[in-house]
Amino acid sequence: MKNITSLSFVVLSHGIVALLFALVFLLESFGIAMPLLSLETQHPNFVPSIYSQTVSLFAAVGIATFAVYEIFFFPSFLKNNDDVEIHKKVKILFISYHILWCIMITYVALLDGTAWNAWLSVFVMFGFTFWGAISKKI
Repeated sequence: MKNITSLSFVVLSHGIVALLFALVFLLESFGIAMPLLSLETQHPNFVPSIYSQTVSLFAAVGIATFAVYEIFFFPSFLKNNDDVEIHKKVKILFISYHILWCIMITYVALLDGTAWNAWLSVFVMFGFTFWGAISKKI
């Protein structure tokens, strides 16, 4: 049970979930909408176009790039690094990043016409924010 609160495990878990979100955006860039998770199903006012597909591809590549770092680099870096200051900086960065995203996706989820499933992303983002906040260097 000690491992579940380690910062390296939180970062690894976040990377895996982020990779799944990257897949959703990748599929959207090709015009494929996944039930529950895609922008088209969460926001009925969303109008797919070549521009939204391009932005979805850009988002997929950006999210996937960072997710790969979170899966293959950061967990082992944190496990093998005993510098407390490094762990503090990574934790502050992780939490700060998520707070900004929590504000943005909560705002989007509160827009008129947004479906209930938009709150799934809000729940995931707040979950990782709190999980990162309670994580420890183990």
